Amino acid sequence: MKISMILRVLFLSGLALGAVLAADEAGVQTSLQGPVLGYVFDAGRQSIRPVNGIPGASHVGLPLALPFPVAAAAFSSRADFGLVVAAQDDYALYLVRNLGAAAPSLELMDRVLGGVDRIVLNSSDTAAALYSSEAQRVQMLRGLPANPLIGPVADLSPLGGKVTALALDRNAAQLLITVSEGGQNGLYLWSAAEADSQPRLLSTFQAPTAVALLNKDQDAVVADAGINQLVLIRRFATSADAFLLAGERDGLANPAGVEASADGRRIFIANAGGRSLYVWNIEAQAVEARLPLDAAPTRLLRFQGQSMFLLNEIGNDPLLLLENAGDAAVYFVPAGRGE
Repeated sequence: MKISMILRVLFLSGLALGAVLAADEAGVQTSLQGPVLGYVFDAGRQSIRPVNGIPGASHVGLPLALPFPVAAAAFSSRADFGLVVAAQDDYALYLVRNLGAAAPSLELMDRVLGGVDRIVLNSSDTAAALYSSEAQRVQMLRGLPANPLIGPVADLSPLGGKVTALALDRNAAQLLITVSEGGQNGLYLWSAAEADSQPRLLSTFQAPTAVALLNKDQDAVVADAGINQLVLIRRFATSADAFLLAGERDGLANPAGVEASADGRRIFIANAGGRSLYVWNIEAQAVEARLPLDAAPTRLLRFQGQSMFLLNEIGNDPLLLLENAGDAAVYFVPAGRGE
């Protein structure tokens, strides 16, 4: 392609993105739509909003047209469906398809836990763990999105304390649970494929805040904000051997989120204390990169495939996206002028 043609394409693309941004800021619906990276839950507006554009040139768009305010939500990494809790009446759970349509389709999920306030999808987007902090119970939902099937329920009240993180394997058979602020703080495993099984303690921690799966869901990493440590749990379903990976001497400061790269060679640590993101190289057993952030991270949540993650929620600060397809990079996403 000639240089003049390339410049013309870039110029027209800029005009199109500008038109979409202007329409969003004015609160005007427009038929001119650019690429959508994914969808996020806006707790302040109790709504679902698209992230429009591409990494480095994106913004948070207008709320989707849903017939109810939203209390909680989770979305597939392909942005083709979501699970949404209505913030009204009995807090019903809906499977939402055709997210980009003028009127997304809604399917009521019967016989699920009441008061679900946390939803975690597995890496294949085929199952979800539904957690109710009020009922202190967790339930499996399998067969997503085509054939959703309600699964077993586990009572987490005997664990005491507060559930801080959940991680579900791709087979929807093993659920890792971190518990803090009371009871026996630590990492628990619920084998949902086993009838009448109860969560069992794998390892104690002071204040675990995040857990992530790696090595084909055989191992796990846990971030402990109580003593600023990152711990690897090998073969958690059998021997559950624990190894210290990193600590305060490596720069960990109030870790709020942790995730692994698709190849399992790197671990990403969101440091709320230092407003930074650390990239830990497992083979080298050292920090590979330190990325300063424009806001304190509150999480590391899968956003698009295995290569893009959310670092915080919509609020006063810009939305932060981590992309790790090559060298790790962080992009900020404005939520709109005046927000």
